[in-house]
Amino acid sequence: MNSIISRTILAAGLVFLSFTTFSQSIIKPKKGEEIKAQIISTEGALVEYKLYYFQEGASFTIAKSEIQYIKYPDGRMETFDPPAPSASPSTTPSYTAPSGDVTKALDKVAQQLKELKTGQDGQTKTLNETLNSLNTTLTSLKTTIEQGNKQTEETNTKLTTLNNAVKELNEKSDSKTAGENNAITPRKFGMGVSFITNYLLSNFSERGESDNPTINSNEVFYSGLLMGAGFNMIVSTRMDKKVGFRYEPEFNVASRFSSRKVGNDKSSIRLSLFSFGSRFLGVARRNRVNIYAGPSITILAIVLQAGENGTTTTGSYVGAGFGLHFGGEYLVHSNFGINMESGMQLYGLFPKGGSAEGIFSTYARLGGRFYF
Repeated sequence: MNSIISRTILAAGLVFLSFTTFSQSIIKPKKGEEIKAQIISTEGALVEYKLYYFQEGASFTIAKSEIQYIKYPDGRMETFDPPAPSASPSTTPSYTAPSGDVTKALDKVAQQLKELKTGQDGQTKTLNETLNSLNTTLTSLKTTIEQGNKQTEETNTKLTTLNNAVKELNEKSDSKTAGENNAITPRKFGMGVSFITNYLLSNFSERGESDNPTINSNEVFYSGLLMGAGFNMIVSTRMDKKVGFRYEPEFNVASRFSSRKVGNDKSSIRLSLFSFGSRFLGVARRNRVNIYAGPSITILAIVLQAGENGTTTTGSYVGAGFGLHFGGEYLVHSNFGINMESGMQLYGLFPKGGSAEGIFSTYARLGGRFYF
């Protein structure tokens, strides 16, 4: 009988100890509320533990200097920083039955086991509620993050669009600044000097009968290329516009000399051309480049000096004509530019003692212009 009672008490004690193993410890920080925990380690300066209601989760640590005391399941108190706070130690009920009262002892153990089971059921319910709350929070956090990602994507798209617009404005501003730096202020007045080549496309045909026999005999020399120089002045209008007008009075001189020898006969001819005219030009301005074109009215004088075997005869011709001109100019500076131009002119000549006739010429000009 005593053996059976002993085995029963031993079995009850083992069951009680198995529940006690999962019992909670209480960590009382110096600041803050109590922590219900499962102690893992108290070595070193830190106490490592897990939350009692979530022992599958991560472990935490707390410095011993921040702990007022730890109360273990068996009622034992442990302090780390004296003086320890006064606390009434609680002791677990003794599970050793008093002699002669085994039935009461077993009833008491059974009651304690029931209380422990009820406590564990409550803890499981609390843990489930905590996990459900945590799951709801995680779901809400996930939704918030997804919405945030969507808003971030929209924000990035707007920022990219804005950045491209700012970049385009910067490029336009840089281009405008470069254009402004490259631009110069055009001047209203100027004068130019140029080298001229003038090509007469037709010969003089009809001339006086007796005044210039030498000239009449050498008419083959009257057409061809003449070279010389020109001088012109410039008066411009509408300086603040991209399209303006110019008035250019000009004076040009060109000449040509030819000679030939047939047997003992030597002959030569010098043709000199003097012209004074006015040009009326439209000008298109683009930063440093000016493009211009327009008509002209010219008064012309031609002097011929023909020589044969030491005898020189001079003839003169006066005429008038009109022409068309076009050219371009590059302004190296506000006060200086280089120009190239070309044109064509039709003249009517009135030789002394002869009938009027017309000649046609083209020209090219290369020169420089000074503005002030």
